[in-house]
Amino acid sequence: MPHLIVEYSSNVEQHLDIPALLCAVHQAAIDSGVFDLDTIRTRAERRDAFVIADGDTRQAFIAVDVRMGPGQDEQVRRQIGKALFSALQTATAAARNSLRIRLSLELREASPVRFREEATTDSRH
Repeated sequence: MPHLIVEYSSNVEQHLDIPALLCAVHQAAIDSGVFDLDTIRTRAERRDAFVIADGDTRQAFIAVDVRMGPGQDEQVRRQIGKALFSALQTATAAARNSLRIRLSLELREASPVRFREEATTDSRH
């Protein structure tokens, strides 16, 4: 953990480099110093069907859902949230000059009951 899921309206792609956005948010998670590097996973989910506010096609959204393991105190969660949101704002600044992009970020603690498989270096599949 954490998992950073960047959900966005498809009209953002005309104005923004999505892989660069993912890298910026991912790097902010690394720079926080809170997470083990090997546990950070960042991905995007494009939404083709959406309606925002009055339906004007110049409206767009980017919503980042941060799922992190339990145990971080509120001050650390706020610190992480501010750092990630700042990275999101910086990475989208130019695009927000030509498109009204509504930004949001939500941090959630994942349930302590998890199932996962560790990565292996075994080349046999």
